[in-house]
Amino acid sequence: MSTYLLMISITFLLVCVHEGIHFLTAYIMGLSPKLNCHVLKPSVYFKNKRNDIKNLIVAASSPLLLTSYGVMMNPEDILTLYTKILCLTNLLNFLPFTSDGEVILISIINLVRRK
Repeated sequence: MSTYLLMISITFLLVCVHEGIHFLTAYIMGLSPKLNCHVLKPSVYFKNKRNDIKNLIVAASSPLLLTSYGVMMNPEDILTLYTKILCLTNLLNFLPFTSDGEVILISIINLVRRK
């Protein structure tokens, strides 16, 4: 039972880290991010200033960093293996049916159109 509680805690913590990376990146980019929490699901919002490169960097930062961390992890027990798997699933955030992937795709399309 305690392993399941730890797994739930790890999941929530990684969601918070994921959104925290978005928040910090948006803050560094000067986008004035806001952190909201809806039923234990944090999310970051910022005003879209139509700057596709900044939107791309903010959207890709978290999946890129957490996937990279997952690749580098060397799991020694079930909980670190679980953490590694969760980090690697951030790779799915590059797909356009996720909110991160949608912003990434739209930003890339807009950047390509401008050139």
